[in-house]
Amino acid sequence: MTTAAPTQEAVYLDASRRLASAEPLPSFAARLREHGAERFAALGFPTARRGNEYWKYTDVAPIARGAFALPERPSPAPPPPPVVEGAAVATLSDGFVAGAPGAIAGGAYAGSLRGAPAAALEAAERALGAAADFEGEAFAALNTALMQDVFMLYAPAGARLPAPIHLAVTTAPGAASQPRALIVCERGAEASVIISHAGEAGAPYFANTITEVALAADARLRLFHLRNHPANALHVETTSARLDRDAAMRSFVFDQGAGLVRHNLNVALAEPGASADAAGVSVTGRRAHLDNHLFLHHESAETHSSALYKGVALGASRTVFIGRVLVPQNSQRISTRLTNKSLLLSPDAEVDSQPLLEIYADDIAATHGSAVGQLDEEALFYLNSRGIGAETATAMLINGFLAEAVAELEPASLAAYAEAAVRAALSGGAEA
Repeated sequence: MTTAAPTQEAVYLDASRRLASAEPLPSFAARLREHGAERFAALGFPTARRGNEYWKYTDVAPIARGAFALPERPSPAPPPPPVVEGAAVATLSDGFVAGAPGAIAGGAYAGSLRGAPAAALEAAERALGAAADFEGEAFAALNTALMQDVFMLYAPAGARLPAPIHLAVTTAPGAASQPRALIVCERGAEASVIISHAGEAGAPYFANTITEVALAADARLRLFHLRNHPANALHVETTSARLDRDAAMRSFVFDQGAGLVRHNLNVALAEPGASADAAGVSVTGRRAHLDNHLFLHHESAETHSSALYKGVALGASRTVFIGRVLVPQNSQRISTRLTNKSLLLSPDAEVDSQPLLEIYADDIAATHGSAVGQLDEEALFYLNSRGIGAETATAMLINGFLAEAVAELEPASLAAYAEAAVRAALSGGAEA
């Protein structure tokens, strides 16, 4: 008589139970991990796509059936990409903080939750698990259940970090890493954070990442995600933020897709004056799959949001954009803009786009739009007629199309890095 092999869900739940005897997290984080395991046991992987609108366009079966192992220690991490000169670098390798600045001038802290000072721990107890929906979202529950370490950036009231923080997140081949980051900016604090995601080529890996953001009144955060995975990588990421009175967050994402990439960006505009601006650029090729889900929730009156996502689909890639803006009845005097535009440059590529406004208030200014098209043949002809070759002309038009989303990146070195990444992706992305 043969015994059926345990499901991958059972493997992960068993790993979560074993973590209770591992190097301890603070007690509030350990309790959260236990609750995350309970929720994942109840939810399971969202493999049934019929009637499951949230996962309609992305099949998670390769994750649910893949034999990935939870790392027991960090693996050697490759050097992080030189994104911004002078940035303070931290490393989150296979879910473990493997290097970080620690104490920063002005009372700020960037490092593992285990070594955080008292003020940061107090803030973490309030914020960890508060923004990410691990009650109802399976991958957030799984990350919480398998949480082994947490990278925390804490900026106390009035602090202005002197340099950007670059968090380099890496995953080893064959691993099921669960990286977790928490960013807390107290009243009037300002910070810039770059999160780069990468891994070594080889066996497929599964990275399941959560970044939670808590911005107190008048706080400012610039948050950049740069993803550069090998073609067979599987990556699910949730970025969830809560913005208090007059707080502001600007986010930017650059993505090339991979075997599967899904990013959920959820922002709660919780108090008057809160503002969120999101931008994204993607260049996908070969058989890459990229699924961006954006949720901007205007919980309070007198809040602002905007989103501009642009993509280029090459090869046999597939990109998905689902953007939802929710304005409840009591949230008056709202402004919001939601735009997604894509270039479809291959007959084998596919683009799905749904910008959604769900509005129950009547004192608002709202626009939304979506467009999918090809390069302008007349513009190409004009450039060719002026002696510009077809390849160069195509690149010029694509760069011009993406420029609007990249234009406001700061500092200039970050914009230059994004532009170089676009060029590299275009040069290698057309193969099916």
